[in-house]
Amino acid sequence: MRTKINSVKKVELTDEQELISSKNKYFSHLLKHQKKYLVSLLVLIFIFQTALNFIKNKPLMIGGESYYYLSISQNMGFQYNPLTLLLSTIPKQIIFLIPPIIAIFCILILFDLAKKMNLSDSFTFFFTLFLIISPTFIYTTITLSTYSVFFLLMLLGFSLLFQENKKVQALSIIPFIIATFFDTLSTIILLFLQSTYIFVNRKKDSVNLAILCITVFLFIFNKFFIEIPLIAGPFHVEKIMRDLISDLGGLNGIGLFTLLLALIGLAIIWKKKNFYLAYLLLPIIVPAYFFNTDTIFFLTLLTLFFATAGFIRLFERCWTLITLKKFTFILLILGILFSTLTFVDRLSEYAPLNADEEALTWIKENTPKESIVLSAPENGYFITYFAERKSLFNLNDKDYKTKMNLSKNIFSSVYIKDLFPLLEQNNISIIYITENMKKNLPKEQGFVFLLKNERFKLIYSYENTEVWVFEKE
Repeated sequence: MRTKINSVKKVELTDEQELISSKNKYFSHLLKHQKKYLVSLLVLIFIFQTALNFIKNKPLMIGGESYYYLSISQNMGFQYNPLTLLLSTIPKQIIFLIPPIIAIFCILILFDLAKKMNLSDSFTFFFTLFLIISPTFIYTTITLSTYSVFFLLMLLGFSLLFQENKKVQALSIIPFIIATFFDTLSTIILLFLQSTYIFVNRKKDSVNLAILCITVFLFIFNKFFIEIPLIAGPFHVEKIMRDLISDLGGLNGIGLFTLLLALIGLAIIWKKKNFYLAYLLLPIIVPAYFFNTDTIFFLTLLTLFFATAGFIRLFERCWTLITLKKFTFILLILGILFSTLTFVDRLSEYAPLNADEEALTWIKENTPKESIVLSAPENGYFITYFAERKSLFNLNDKDYKTKMNLSKNIFSSVYIKDLFPLLEQNNISIIYITENMKKNLPKEQGFVFLLKNERFKLIYSYENTEVWVFEKE
């Protein structure tokens, strides 16, 4: 009798250990319907963010990258970038739907690819869940992102490549070719993954080798003849730590708890067959991030891969203290959700705001077309798109560093004798001041204080956003 009771207790204890196992009926239900639930979650996040933007009467898309591509898509000349070509064919009224559609297709193809790669249901579920609620991915659902389009094309290419039919496999060259026209970094990553596919699957047939050779040829052609950039951007003023950890208030980034899980994954994943190849991406993606933080998209994907492996390994093993295991599980989930919620909370405050659109539209309608507009560097793309005027600063200018120094000199000027020559030498006639600039610039001295000079005239003001004219002598 005692043996039977002990046996029952042991079964109960074993069941309590199964937090992320198919033996857990709740988790088993999630795994069975994960595609439906996760896609619905993604759609709800998009609807929530779009509704907030609509209620605040602000543009439905945010971020400098969106308005950079919208601006250049309006040019009549040839554009090699696939995203600008796509935008030039779509009515402006529905462009805001492109980011979520791309995100949804990415998730759907990701499920299909995970199945073909024989990844476990648990790994697929948690990787996709962590991806959908990551600040970086949420950001791409309401902004036009180079790397989200590349990610979609890459997933589609490999999904076709995993098919048994040789003719279908050959079709993968189409998305792969298009994917090489964004920047050099993304093509290098694509080449690495194609080479890894051939190495791991031992498929050195004519189709795979032809695809690899074509990608290498396009890599060389695009780099030396079209001269595509090494890395797309920058599209915002870079701050390495804030852009990395979303909890520090950066543009997007990775949650702190996700980073902690990734460290666990880094320590254990090398033992698993073929997973060690993920380490080979680190020397490519990590330096790229320090060179340009807009590559956070790739760093997020790699971090989530390690974080998912760490999370599953942590909770699949048996713990001596089951209560501690449950507490740790809840703590990590809440920590990840906290990073997501704090990011979503500030997302609706990202530029452009309604006041930005109103002020810049006023500049477009009431100032000479040859006007050069002075503002903070991060406002350059908004000025180009909404005001259709030349901005003194654009973050992707070839002389970006020189202009950044010029920007610092102008906005840190304390005396008229220092400021006026800089404005005159650069033919600045319009000054656009946002609410965020007012918060960051000192009021009692410096640039904002110097606006009181008689050569500056306030010609427009709306919701703490101002337009000034600088009059020539």
